[in-house]
Amino acid sequence: MGYATIQQAAYAISDGIGDAEGYFNSDPNVIPRMARNPGDICIGDYFDLGVLGEGITIFPGANPESDINNPEDGWAWLRRMIMGWYELKSHIYTPKMTIQVVASHYTTTNQVGWADAVAEKLGVQPTDTLASLLNPGVLG
Repeated sequence: MGYATIQQAAYAISDGIGDAEGYFNSDPNVIPRMARNPGDICIGDYFDLGVLGEGITIFPGANPESDINNPEDGWAWLRRMIMGWYELKSHIYTPKMTIQVVASHYTTTNQVGWADAVAEKLGVQPTDTLASLLNPGVLG
């Protein structure tokens, strides 16, 4: 079963990434949850936003010293980033990539486990491509 829109796919993939990054871990002190950043994204990782700190998980667009009360902003940022993969706005990710290849760029730790977690959440195999998650014709 494929997704009818890129947005639907982005929602599903973001849930898988949140799971792989530990956002849903029962420990309340996991960094992605504390930072309201379910994708564990670092500024500078994607879309040439510039680097703030050395690999520091940050909530994109927020003042790092402020208290961020709305994790939905973090989910929205992650989903916009994923939609950019499908819209060819990324200089790294494309719809032709498998989840395994996405993992090889997205994380530097436990890439196999990350790909397996994302694929399991999506109900697919790590060797499936991002494009294969969509219904035929969605990408044009």
